[in-house]
Amino acid sequence: MEQIVELIRVLQQEENRLLEQRNQELQLTWVRTNLVALGGLIFTYLVLSAVYFLIRRETAEREEAERSLRQERDFTNAVIDTAGALVVVMDPEGRILRFNRAAEQLSGYSLAEVRGRLLWEVGLIPAEDVPGVKQAFEQLKGNYSLFLNRHENFWRTKQGALRLIDWTNTALIGANGEAEFLMSTGIDITDRKLAELALKESEERYRDLFENATDLIQSVDAEGRFLYVNRAWKETLGYDETQIQQMRVFDIIHPDYRQHCQMLFQRLMAGELLENVETAFVTANGETVWVEGNVNCRFEDGVVVATRGIFRNITERKKAAEELERQSRRAQLLADLSLKIRQSLDIAEILETAVTEIQALLKADRVLVYHFQPDGSGIICSEKTQPGIPSLMGEVIEDRCFQEKYVPALQPGPRSRC
Repeated sequence: MEQIVELIRVLQQEENRLLEQRNQELQLTWVRTNLVALGGLIFTYLVLSAVYFLIRRETAEREEAERSLRQERDFTNAVIDTAGALVVVMDPEGRILRFNRAAEQLSGYSLAEVRGRLLWEVGLIPAEDVPGVKQAFEQLKGNYSLFLNRHENFWRTKQGALRLIDWTNTALIGANGEAEFLMSTGIDITDRKLAELALKESEERYRDLFENATDLIQSVDAEGRFLYVNRAWKETLGYDETQIQQMRVFDIIHPDYRQHCQMLFQRLMAGELLENVETAFVTANGETVWVEGNVNCRFEDGVVVATRGIFRNITERKKAAEELERQSRRAQLLADLSLKIRQSLDIAEILETAVTEIQALLKADRVLVYHFQPDGSGIICSEKTQPGIPSLMGEVIEDRCFQEKYVPALQPGPRSRC
């Protein structure tokens, strides 16, 4: 019986050992499974993090690229719209895609009116010019190596006016090697052409007109050298041909106006028309001649080749205005003196007021009052001088010529004519 009990005990111990061993194996398996799951989760997290980072970076790069493209597009649009030249962008078929502000202002058409329409069907190009425009268009499409081609044609504005445009055309090539856009940049050369034609057709007629004009007419190059002066200019200023060839325009301008005229000349070189310019010329003998007139520039291929000034001699008008001003100031002086004389009976104060006011009016160096003596001499009894000039107050002046010729005529009583 004891053996059976011992055997059962042994069996139970073995069973407990096996159960313990299986339990440990299950725990180990559970730990391994959790570790594997945790590793998988960590690996998945790392992979997802890497994917998220890559996606985020790609998104940021794409957004940055889009922002840069928008900035570049906005900048390009701003440049195109503010450019002084005409800019027209077309597709390969000739349909208008862009039409900048300068083109709108010159043509009278808005972008909305021309967008998507063929350039030669808008009404901008006169019928006789359409074949030439199409030919230039096809040449550029057929030979991109030209890169740039140029031509001139007229535009008929919405108001019906004709303007001659000098065009420079280029093709914008895409990644496939085909033209995606055709861009034309134009400059309105109507006025320049008219001026050139007028100059060529009537140069002699205008030269004769200029020579017989009473106005002073001069033409000067960009360095200030004289190219032409008319007869009235020479007669008024008195310079001969040799002197004119050796002089520059600033040599004849009065020193008081030279700096101002140099500033005007810079504005003129920039293409500005100067109207109602008033200045003073110096003649060959040193006299001042006041002139007033207009000055403009003549350009060739965008470069200043000459300026032309037409001036009226306003010296007499200036003198008359100055004389009128002097008379007005003289009348005002007399009125002021009369008022001050009425306000004071002190002869010394009256004389002091007189010399002060007269000196201010005449801008003289010295104004004095001469008090006659019985012998014909005189004493300076009142005086006003500019600063720094010595005073003669109280000095006796004897002038025999004055005593013999003028004193008798100024004495009381009957006077004889001198």
